[in-house]
Amino acid sequence: MSNPLPRYVARAFVLRPQGMLFPPNFALIGTFALLGVVNPGFWLLGAGAELAYLLAVVSNARFRAAIDRDEAGTADAEREVDRRVERLSQTARRRYDEVLERCQAVIDAGSEDDHPETVAHRSEVLGTLLGVALSLLERKDTLVALLSGTEDDFAEKLDALDRRLADRELGDELRRSLEAQRGIIAERAAGRRTATDRVEAIDSELARIEQQAELLREQTVLDADPARLGERIDALTGTLRSTRDWLKEQRRLDGLVDESEPAAPRLAARRRAGQQSS
Repeated sequence: MSNPLPRYVARAFVLRPQGMLFPPNFALIGTFALLGVVNPGFWLLGAGAELAYLLAVVSNARFRAAIDRDEAGTADAEREVDRRVERLSQTARRRYDEVLERCQAVIDAGSEDDHPETVAHRSEVLGTLLGVALSLLERKDTLVALLSGTEDDFAEKLDALDRRLADRELGDELRRSLEAQRGIIAERAAGRRTATDRVEAIDSELARIEQQAELLREQTVLDADPARLGERIDALTGTLRSTRDWLKEQRRLDGLVDESEPAAPRLAARRRAGQQSS
């Protein structure tokens, strides 16, 4: 088993308690960095203070337990995402891989000097976008499978039943049976129309997400300004929220009590050429 200490130190370095806008460690580093300009001796004191801070956090058993739980949950979530992707149809899998590649290209375009919180936020938003695409593709696969097993001759069957029911000499028992049969077929026909409409709506949402991911990738290539990249990614948040709300509504309409969202895929920058593996 690998040594967990480097993981604990890395998480302690960017630890941000709930309610704080930024990690207190950054304030500590910034303070001593500024004081060091006046007197370089403060840089040495700052290094000692930083070491003491990290040691105190990493030595805390509750902190280590929280990190272990978080990473275990992350591993479980990643395995669940993999299983969901594997269950996609071939066509859906290709579309998912295309969106994944576009999002990954945006992540890879980041600079090594980017702030850790900026990188984390960027990865979270694009991971959410990819997760929404995955949920839409799953939903479409389910509806397409349902439609593929549905007969296409509802109108013909309804016409035939209407002709039978127009016969005034039908007995009451047979009429009731035929009317019940007609009601069932009419309901199935309405369900098919609803499912078809939902497939079209999902395709529209998927196309919008695919275009957003492609636009972001193209703009990242054309303009490497980190500030502009951040603005474009932030602009995705509102769009994703509306699509996620729409998916929740679809689950509610399907009678699903649990409206919790499945875990989103996690994205991290791929190792650049020339970097050695650890």
